[in-house]
Amino acid sequence: MDMREIVIKFVCLLFLVLLGTTFHVYSQKKKAACEYAILVSQAVREDLAWNKLVETLKMEHGGEVFGYNQYPGELFDQLKQVQPRYVAVVEKGEKITPSFIRMMHAMSRNMDEDPYEDFVWGIITGSQAVDAMRMVTDAQVPKKVDIEWLSACALEKLSGYNGQDWSTGVYKDSWKKRMKTPSKHTIAEAVFLQQQYILEQLMRWDPKTLGLVLPDDMDDEVIKSLVKKELGKECTKEQIDLLKNRDVLAYYGDPKWNIRLKEFSSSFKMTCKKQRLLCTLTFESNGEVCDIDEYVFFFPKRLEVPQLLTELRGGEEILFDETFVIVRNVHLEAGEKYSIKFSVEGADSVGVKVMKLLQSKSIEF
Repeated sequence: MDMREIVIKFVCLLFLVLLGTTFHVYSQKKKAACEYAILVSQAVREDLAWNKLVETLKMEHGGEVFGYNQYPGELFDQLKQVQPRYVAVVEKGEKITPSFIRMMHAMSRNMDEDPYEDFVWGIITGSQAVDAMRMVTDAQVPKKVDIEWLSACALEKLSGYNGQDWSTGVYKDSWKKRMKTPSKHTIAEAVFLQQQYILEQLMRWDPKTLGLVLPDDMDDEVIKSLVKKELGKECTKEQIDLLKNRDVLAYYGDPKWNIRLKEFSSSFKMTCKKQRLLCTLTFESNGEVCDIDEYVFFFPKRLEVPQLLTELRGGEEILFDETFVIVRNVHLEAGEKYSIKFSVEGADSVGVKVMKLLQSKSIEF
């Protein structure tokens, strides 16, 4: 056996070892991952009527059930381990307080090191079990609604602010704007994206604002005093409103309910494609010059460690993590296409590299 054969056999053996390790890691990650988590209080588990909701959700989505005693925050470590993409909280109406909502926002925001929320969550609740069950049964039927329906729909029917209704202006109804895009987000995803938008605005002002423990009393003067004490700076009315809206918006219903807007005309279309270790977003003009001021998109699948490959042309602005992307200031000429590419990691990345080596036309020894 000559040296060349020995080296080739060694490389092949190395490939099989690496591939086996890769598949093992991949299987471990798949086992740990959780697409849909159902958080259930002890009071719900011990109530037969309420527990039927949990069983129905589990049958519908194949989700994993996590039980807590008093508050969902008890499950933080378990959720961080499995990294769910959707979280449904089944809880009796009297337990849904402003503190409860703030806790859910804090949990979603602290699943990893970035400052943004990482799972889409919804609360399934009601004064009685039969009322909460309607949320579950309604969500079993996909639904497309007219823009008029969305505009006429009271905010509190599907999402709203728990406690005092202090929200005004852009933050009260702007989740509807998140739905009015060619990507047609579900309402739960639109609420999720609205939350990311608020966090991004706070990050631009001061990243430390995300760590502020906000009081129950959300009076403007109280917020001003808190910011002055903790951050040593003054704040504007807009910044006060951002803080007030940081941890109060909630979606009521099954977070995987496929309820979207019907098709409507737009000056551009966007497509998202993922091929192995590459994810590409493409914006294409529908035959006319158009400017995309802001586009917020929820990735259909969570990306593993996305890295931007595209060089920006000048005025564009892109903010992203593994769950969403915000694209601003894109100008398209008539019929023009503009693509944004991300490299992503994957369990097969080592195997891909070794296969490329083996398939090389010439290997130097």
